[in-house]
Amino acid sequence: MNIIGNNAELLSDEIICFLKHRYDELKNNDNKITINDLKIISKDFGYNPTIEELHDIAGETGHNIDFIYLLVLMGRVKRQMVRTDYKKILLNAYEDLDTNKNGTIELQELMNCCENKIDRGEMIQIFDTIDTDHDGHITKKEYIDFLEQDFN
Repeated sequence: MNIIGNNAELLSDEIICFLKHRYDELKNNDNKITINDLKIISKDFGYNPTIEELHDIAGETGHNIDFIYLLVLMGRVKRQMVRTDYKKILLNAYEDLDTNKNGTIELQELMNCCENKIDRGEMIQIFDTIDTDHDGHITKKEYIDFLEQDFN
């Protein structure tokens, strides 16, 4: 166990930076986030738990989550994703993103799902990172390969 808690060591530096950014966007005046905010962040993570599952993950402090506890919780979420068949969940998310149902995700489809959440420049960077062959389409393989680099 490290200084920020059990399971948090599963998080890469990139994920921690991402979580800090999302936490700063969502935190209230008490510098805490709620269980509903945790659901939003979990979805960003590629995990779509029910509120009940989040209550199980978050335990007794699920309504007042500070950043350190968020890291611990997301470590738990990550461990849960590794233990379960998360590829099925990720592929379902992929299918949802592929709104024109052509078998790939284009930049506009990704931008439509995240409008007003991520600016265009950041979205282009994310898209270009995932689209490893830079053909303007994210295939299922590129999508899974990208997600697995952080989840393995």
